[in-house]
Amino acid sequence: MEVAPLSFCFIVLATLLALWFLKLSVSRRKTKHTKQQLPPGPWTLPIIGALHHVICTLPHRRLIELSRRYGPVMLLKLGEVPTVVVSSAEAAALVLKTNDPVFAERRSTTSQDMAGCGGRGIVFAPYGDHWRQMRKVCVVELLSSSQVRRMEGIRTEEVGNLLRYVADTASTGGTINISEKVMAVSNGVVSRAAFGGKFAEQEEYIRELDVMLTLLGGFSLLNLFPSSRLARWFSIDARRLQRSYDRMQHIIENVIEGKQQAARAACDVACCADKEDLVDVLLRLQKEDPSESPLTRESIFAVLIDIFAGATDTTGTVLEWAMSELVRHPDVMTKAYLEIRKVLGEDRSFITTRDIPELPYMRMVIKEVLRLHTPFPLIPRMTRNDCKILGYDMLKGTTVLINAFAVSRDPAYWKNAEDFIPERFENNNIQYVGAHFEFTPFGAGRR
Repeated sequence: MEVAPLSFCFIVLATLLALWFLKLSVSRRKTKHTKQQLPPGPWTLPIIGALHHVICTLPHRRLIELSRRYGPVMLLKLGEVPTVVVSSAEAAALVLKTNDPVFAERRSTTSQDMAGCGGRGIVFAPYGDHWRQMRKVCVVELLSSSQVRRMEGIRTEEVGNLLRYVADTASTGGTINISEKVMAVSNGVVSRAAFGGKFAEQEEYIRELDVMLTLLGGFSLLNLFPSSRLARWFSIDARRLQRSYDRMQHIIENVIEGKQQAARAACDVACCADKEDLVDVLLRLQKEDPSESPLTRESIFAVLIDIFAGATDTTGTVLEWAMSELVRHPDVMTKAYLEIRKVLGEDRSFITTRDIPELPYMRMVIKEVLRLHTPFPLIPRMTRNDCKILGYDMLKGTTVLINAFAVSRDPAYWKNAEDFIPERFENNNIQYVGAHFEFTPFGAGRR
């Protein structure tokens, strides 16, 4: 079948026009990228980007290897998400201090929206008025002096129970799963601080929380391809996350309803203000100013998830690492033990917060554990505006990961960086609070 001359000319013209537009688009894109000095990064594959460089390994360790090749500021495209990884103290200071307002945001992902009740808590809340109000509630109310004193008594009881269990089991020649018992103590302290005691469905709540944290910490299709409906359809993580979320919410609702019924039966909660647990405080704040307070039931639920996730998993993990390092270094353990025995004397069995200033070597041990085994190896941020870090352009909306694990083991700042040497902190004033960016175990900045 022959093509009519007019039709043939139209096809040729349309083809040439399409090629011209394609060339123009590529030219503009090249011009745009030549004007921008983006960070270097490893080679990518179609669709998955640089994901193949970090899967099937511990990401924070693999990112150290990549940073040695591409520098302290490097760009990886994980799926469809551009991600800048910062791996030096100098660059971390620029992100967390110098340009702190620019990096005060956190990227909102589908899984984080589920876990954070749509940003109604603290950890996953967008930077703004709600986040400021929730942070104020935590600092002024949840971490007040009365709550701190109350939690110290709870810690003493829970640790005392653990020590008695260890002594009794050792006397009979039994074996102890230290990891399990340490995590149980951590969960017990947080449960009593938050709810006033252990609740009926606590074990199930902790199990569902572990599932949620595992899903949040891994590479999920939902987070790597947030705009893809196909990824959402294929991913089972969303359904698993939703099941855990619904079950945890149901458990918390039961706890709150039980506390409200007990308060109504007592008809006098004011007299128990000094004994308020964290849920009591949140419910009181909700009742005192319902018109302006951001504390909806969803906010309370999100805050409790943040507290449990931040306190149980990290505390238990750090304690495990501390005991592991002390067992592997008996000379350090002996020195720490003798210091503690000297402070306690003959008539005391437990250390309190008042004793901490008298335990300089123990503080060095704790710092060294946190340096080698950073609780938060990758600190997430997101750019709110364009800016520059070490001469590289950081575009608005870019995910930024500060590799605190890499910084705390950087030979440029730490001699024999891979070795456990508490004495390295003996003659310096490095603190936990984010003033020294070669040591940021808990992050820094306003987030």
